[in-house]
Amino acid sequence: MRQRFRTLTLPFQVTSHVDEGTTLQVGGQTWSVVFTPGHAVGHICVYCPALRLAFTGDHLLQRITPNISIHSDRHPLGVQERYNPLCDYLLSLEKTRTLGFTLGLPSHGPLLTDPQGRIDELLAHHDARLHMMLDALGQGPQTAYAIAQQTFPNRHDPFDHWLMLGETLAHLELLEARQQIERVRDNGHVLFRRVAPMPVSAS
Repeated sequence: MRQRFRTLTLPFQVTSHVDEGTTLQVGGQTWSVVFTPGHAVGHICVYCPALRLAFTGDHLLQRITPNISIHSDRHPLGVQERYNPLCDYLLSLEKTRTLGFTLGLPSHGPLLTDPQGRIDELLAHHDARLHMMLDALGQGPQTAYAIAQQTFPNRHDPFDHWLMLGETLAHLELLEARQQIERVRDNGHVLFRRVAPMPVSAS
């Protein structure tokens, strides 16, 4: 799939870089760069306080949930730290909420006329999905693919399988970082299992 995506792009030369807080003058207005990793490791939104308007890219979409995935055991930036895109995305949603914009222009799909409400929906969606995966692991240790099949039972297209596995791995990574699950190796396979809660000691 990654090779297929590469055939759809053309090389380009980067002429400038922007950082969190960089301001741009466009159309007589001042726009601020807001770093919103999650869907992509370098994703940004661009926000105009005077207009209460933001270009949200793929960070906020009205009709679908942005795909938050892990597709490799290597960090996209080549660093040594663990890659946790769902954690990044949830933090980015909270950051976006504080901007207070009233109209969002996404990269595709309808406009966001209630961005605050949409942020609440996305937070609730991922919380429910995390609980769904924890429930699936209540049946015992399982591979990420087995958990993905239970979480996305009606997906049969190979492209959908690629997306659902990547998204499942991102959710499992966050559950592992929260110490709610752990990974174990069995016969060359990586399995995930729930971590028993610590007993509460009597006072």
